[in-house]
Amino acid sequence: MGWSNYLIIPKWKIIIEIPRHVDELYEAKENALDWLIDHYYSDIESKKINELTIDDLSELYNVFDSARYLAESDSSEFLLYFLKKNNIEFEIKSEFDINLNQFKDYKIFR
Repeated sequence: MGWSNYLIIPKWKIIIEIPRHVDELYEAKENALDWLIDHYYSDIESKKINELTIDDLSELYNVFDSARYLAESDSSEFLLYFLKKNNIEFEIKSEFDINLNQFKDYKIFR
């Protein structure tokens, strides 16, 4: 089945088991999330098709393209994004590099 990584969040005293391929938040995914959050186009629903401009269509395409790229993300990557954007310190360790017994006062989610 393969090994796991553990996301350690000291501020909350929790450890979350995450898939082994989630070992960092890749800059491209972080940029895509930033872009989507900064450019979310909510007015489009109120427009009729014949009112759409080239800018509207371009914006829709960019939203679709970013969302499609992020659709392949693991939910753990969204958690990493949240932690990073809120300046919450965390550490990721492989199951081979951690002794969970030393975290007795932490809640461990598997």
